[in-house]
Amino acid sequence: MKLILLSIALILSTPVQAKELFGLAMVGEPKYSQSDTQLDYANREAPKGGALKQSATGGFDTLNPYTIKGKAPLGI
Repeated sequence: MKLILLSIALILSTPVQAKELFGLAMVGEPKYSQSDTQLDYANREAPKGGALKQSATGGFDTLNPYTIKGKAPLGI
């Protein structure tokens, strides 16, 4: 009986159109639109280029050093 009522409700329900949005805001409209090219906190005059060097020995299975299984990364 419940299945029949559910199927009738689904058949008789009106279709809903979803509004496509570019961004997400906690309250109100998003601050930036799709046409914005830069965020307010980004510096256009920031130096470009350079190199990033990272090093690490070994690997890790978890970021939690208190677990029984896994091996935490160095420095934690």
